[in-house]
Amino acid sequence: MNDVPTELKPSASRQTLQQRLSRDAFIALHHQQGFSQKAIAKRFDISIAYVIRLRKQYNIPTNTKAQKLTATVKKTRVSLEAQTNPKEIRRLYHEEKLSCDGIAKRFNVSRKTVWKYLGRHGIDARDKTESRRNAITEGRIIQVLYTINEDFFATWSPAMAWVLGLILTDGHIGIGPSGMLVPELSSISLPLLERVRSCMASNHPIKLVNQTLGGTIYRFTFCRRKLADDLVALGITPKKSLTVQFPPVPVLYLSHFIRGVFDGDGSVFVDPRARASAIRVNFVSGSWDFISQLENKLHSLAGV
Repeated sequence: MNDVPTELKPSASRQTLQQRLSRDAFIALHHQQGFSQKAIAKRFDISIAYVIRLRKQYNIPTNTKAQKLTATVKKTRVSLEAQTNPKEIRRLYHEEKLSCDGIAKRFNVSRKTVWKYLGRHGIDARDKTESRRNAITEGRIIQVLYTINEDFFATWSPAMAWVLGLILTDGHIGIGPSGMLVPELSSISLPLLERVRSCMASNHPIKLVNQTLGGTIYRFTFCRRKLADDLVALGITPKKSLTVQFPPVPVLYLSHFIRGVFDGDGSVFVDPRARASAIRVNFVSGSWDFISQLENKLHSLAGV
């Protein structure tokens, strides 16, 4: 930028801009030395509109267009096959952990070309988990870290039994795109989900997923393999609604579990036909086995 032709230097004389900045000089300054139109205007103490008008008079493309034109003419891509071999690409991809984008930039080809090359030569693609881990390491994506007690369902406690009852009735375990089990709990009660989140020592977000005539529905999702595996071991499996069994809850924590079931799918109503106590408690479940076992447990606790 210091080797600016004399004719490009600002002059205090009353020369016209065309005299001070010829077409060749404009090209040299704008394209060869990388001065923007704004920088040229500032250098010659004129408005940028004047510079743009002069550029159009000279029929000179802007720097961006010129770069694209130059790239079109000069940038001829050589096929990946002609530049390297499968052994080298496998080394870059699996040993150096370069992404497809990284390999593409190194060989001046497109990402799609690299991806097709991997398939064509039988080079195994990384799974999504590994690819995401590499992207985080390289700083290509920002990881948002959420915390949660991953041993929450490994040890019985009043809070654990209560949350288990809630998940059995109002929650489910979904299957993510990668096949990973994803437990989640839905409710119209935001305070209820906030309490569950607090019990699990989590900072996962509670998301609003739908608004219906019955109210707003919120969802608390926690994607951890350990938590999902422990829930499956307790009988909470994907598509459990019609088949779930009563889990092996210790007697000490049975009341807390039933309280969770009630908070999930239970209700209280008044039966005007009753001669004695008109207050009734109702439990709902799609699994006959579970509701039958729950009835037996309640009768046992009540001494009936």
